[in-house]
Amino acid sequence: MLQKLVVKRFKSIEEATLNLKKLNLFVGANSAGKSSAIQALMLALDNNDAGTVAVPCNTVHFRTSSFNELRSYILNAKNFEIQLNDVNYEFTSRDDAMMQTMIRKTTDTGVKGVNLLYLPAMRNADLSRTSINSAPRLNPLGKNGEYIIDYYYNHRTDVLPSSLVFDKNLGTLEGQVNYWMNRLTGYSMQVSMLGSEYQVYFEDFISKKLLSPVHVGTGISFIAELLIVCLAAKENDLIIIENPEIHLHPSAQAAIMDFLAMVAVNGNSQIMVESHSDHLFNGIRRLLHDEKLKVGEVSVYNFKRDGRGITTTQEVQLSQMGGIKEYIPGMFDQFDEDLDAILK
Repeated sequence: MLQKLVVKRFKSIEEATLNLKKLNLFVGANSAGKSSAIQALMLALDNNDAGTVAVPCNTVHFRTSSFNELRSYILNAKNFEIQLNDVNYEFTSRDDAMMQTMIRKTTDTGVKGVNLLYLPAMRNADLSRTSINSAPRLNPLGKNGEYIIDYYYNHRTDVLPSSLVFDKNLGTLEGQVNYWMNRLTGYSMQVSMLGSEYQVYFEDFISKKLLSPVHVGTGISFIAELLIVCLAAKENDLIIIENPEIHLHPSAQAAIMDFLAMVAVNGNSQIMVESHSDHLFNGIRRLLHDEKLKVGEVSVYNFKRDGRGITTTQEVQLSQMGGIKEYIPGMFDQFDEDLDAILK
């Protein structure tokens, strides 16, 4: 498991140190640096096999970017650094145009035992047309989640750990995905192969009618993707999910946080969430209060940019009763501001 992420001179981040737990939530305004921190982490993991001699770096989990796009242009940085646990990754440019990025580590060893499963904010929402992944070992889900159904179909009969099985008659990945689909949405999912593409249908719990993904709410497909990734994760896997609240009703957002916490604690995988949802944040507070989550199992960081455009991060100090020990101005206070305006 990753205990620490340090980012220096990367995009809008001058320096940030994040202490990571089983369940991690990054919040803050748009373009505050949340995704940049996640990209820095993924860039380091994508180059975990690099040695102490500089080589061209890989970008497996997001689009290839030039060094100039990755460095802190505000600081006019000539290099940037990322640290995972006690492993330091140094990135420099190979040419004066700052196009190609070079990577070297300060140690011969890298971070061990961390397998990354990533659901980006721009993930594929049309499950009615999904194809076979030609390189599943390199990136099993695809850069935009385009191969999630392929991953699910090939692992649907895998038996899950008993800690993740809530219906003992449905101990496989397929059984538990549909258990949670039914519990959260009232649908179950059926996947079959037709030629080189997969056919996906959702069965309505009441009418038993099979519906194409285009004929159910978009949120149903997004929930299905999230359930597949989280339940398929193995022990010590790192799951990164951007905006799990997309297209979801507030009650479903709260339920999703219950599910994510359950997977992080019971499944022994590590989860990192980037979100704009106060329902997810308050879901963590409720779980702490109900003693379904411990303070030592969760971290929440608020991101914002200062007058220079530099990202600053502040850890949200939570109590076991779900309280906030120190109020952070601008963090999920829009409801209060609107209510004050209405009540004058």
